[in-house]
Amino acid sequence: KQSADVVGGGGGSGGRADLTGLSGEKYRYLRQVTINFLEAPEGRQHELWAPIAAVLELTPDEVESIGTARHAHRPCSLALLSELMSDPTALAHTHPHTHAALAATADGARAVAGLTAA
Repeated sequence: KQSADVVGGGGGSGGRADLTGLSGEKYRYLRQVTINFLEAPEGRQHELWAPIAAVLELTPDEVESIGTARHAHRPCSLALLSELMSDPTALAHTHPHTHAALAATADGARAVAGLTAA
């Protein structure tokens, strides 16, 4: 049976560990930082990521793997596209699906215009 700390959101005594292995205080801290992370705009999430990783005791390899995955799945906006235009290969590396879609659109536009790819 789970303790009230796990089911009820860590509301038990501050020092008692629950089934998560975290003290009530650490659980409440992790809970609040996670809520703040989920509510934060993308540009601010990186500063909230470090405390989450610390409380979860992630290894450097886990932190790097998660960071790489988050970056690869980051939505591609017009603002980001304008940042990436300084390096024509950057979009292909950071957002391969968006790059492929834009390349296909450009190929289609060239075909309609009667132009061939360079």
